[in-house]
Amino acid sequence: IINRNEINYYLAESYFKTNNFLDAEEIYLNISDSINSKYLSRSLNRLASINLTLKNYDKSIKYYKNLQNISKNNREKIESFVGILSNYFYLENFDSVLYYSQKVNEFDKISFNNRNKINLLSAKSYLKNNNSSAGIDMLLKTVNLVKDESAAEANLMLAKIFFERGQTTQALETLYSLNENFQSYPYWVGKSYITIGEIFISENDNFQAEATLLSIVENTSIEEIKNEAQELLNKINSNETSL
Repeated sequence: IINRNEINYYLAESYFKTNNFLDAEEIYLNISDSINSKYLSRSLNRLASINLTLKNYDKSIKYYKNLQNISKNNREKIESFVGILSNYFYLENFDSVLYYSQKVNEFDKISFNNRNKINLLSAKSYLKNNNSSAGIDMLLKTVNLVKDESAAEANLMLAKIFFERGQTTQALETLYSLNENFQSYPYWVGKSYITIGEIFISENDNFQAEATLLSIVENTSIEEIKNEAQELLNKINSNETSL
């Protein structure tokens, strides 16, 4: 017996994995119309994810809430909550982020990675709501829970807060800790070196700043990081030339 939904689902997956989101979305939509399909929850999850990527946040929330209503296991429920939280954050509805983060924390068996995603979104929401004390506490909680990508970003955010407050020694210590503990996340390590360069520039230590930034330009394969480092190098050179 040919299972049309199964064939369609794997076709949609091929589109999804090659970032052909619009063709994928059309097929997932057809599958999600079939209530009895065993691919219903997976299709809703993909529809929500696609619309989050495409910045159709309200649409994405709708799909995540549908997934929440039909999900039969803890993993899908938690995934839908994390998705809803992410959308509300991008919509700058920070009170909803904090509300849903408290709701999801009532669940048992949340993976460390998902808990850290929630912690990081909560931290950012507190900071956006000008509650820096709660924000910093949540960033520290994120860093200390597990050494994942959320923790790497939280580490960088803490360093930037210290830098903005003029606590450059603490900022540098935090950045060196990031470089030591999060080597498997080259994007955030690259961002940390950019911030180290900015700190040296702020202290008029152009020699150290240039050495740090040149090292990034020569060693990173991430274009965004390379361009940021080069822009700062150009800024240093133009300032030195104008003296």
